[in-house]
Amino acid sequence: MPYTDQVTAGYERQLAGNMAISADYVHAFSRDLLMSKDLNAGLRATTVATSTLSRTFPQPQLVAAYPVLQAKYPGFANFTTGVTQPLNIGRVDYDALLIAFNKRFSRNYETRVSYTLANSRGNTSGSGVATSGFQVLEDMHLELNEGPTAFDIRHNFVVSGRALVPHTGGLNFSWVVRALAGSPFSLTNSTIDPDRNGSQVEPLAAGDYTGTAASDNYSVQGYKSERNGAYGPGFLNADVRFGYQVGLPSNRRVELVVDLFNATNHVNFANPSGNQGAPTSFLVLSTYSTSYAPRKLQFGVRYQF
Repeated sequence: MPYTDQVTAGYERQLAGNMAISADYVHAFSRDLLMSKDLNAGLRATTVATSTLSRTFPQPQLVAAYPVLQAKYPGFANFTTGVTQPLNIGRVDYDALLIAFNKRFSRNYETRVSYTLANSRGNTSGSGVATSGFQVLEDMHLELNEGPTAFDIRHNFVVSGRALVPHTGGLNFSWVVRALAGSPFSLTNSTIDPDRNGSQVEPLAAGDYTGTAASDNYSVQGYKSERNGAYGPGFLNADVRFGYQVGLPSNRRVELVVDLFNATNHVNFANPSGNQGAPTSFLVLSTYSTSYAPRKLQFGVRYQF
């Protein structure tokens, strides 16, 4: 079974009777992560992505691994597609610095501000049972598969809180504002296959890249020539709630609420295509983030008894 060990160290200090600040460092290292190896890998005739891919089966290690199937199915030694096997060879390291300021409720308001600076890298993307797109025949070339994981969000900033408006008889509002850095993705070219392994994942050369479409282009500055060497657009969202409480006899109350989601109506895009071989979509912002929703207004009533 894959496993993860974690080491943390933190410091917290009270600044006043109702305020505190904390800082924590987290280091997690995951080992024996599952990765998929193709036991029937092949080679293309040329570096052109459309050239013929010839499989190398029968491979002795594949035949030896499945003697029962070989005996039961005479055509077992004639696979024309990939034959994958999960192996415990993945490795991911995660480091993060977490800083938080917390003010407990006093003087009619409370708030919390938190920031996380993180870095997650390894020889696998960390997404499911990942493959190594750099495998050539028996060698998975995990050294070439080094790069940020699919979940490497460098910056995460959150401000939240609640406040009562004095002299209003029960008016209150609360808020949550989130700002995140973009997630990583790769820049490749699907028309060429330099290592002829049938997988066009070789990263483009280091440099700056911009989409070539008429509009909605995205620019990548300082691209690192590695897996997940580019970072997509960030994420910004602000949600606000306004409420008004009306007291009733016997400790009952009615609260009228108005929720405003994505108050700034900021558009959050998903990562664009990083395939230079399709110039009409290369680095073009065309789809929304799965966490994005346009500005919405919601009314509600809550009765407490």
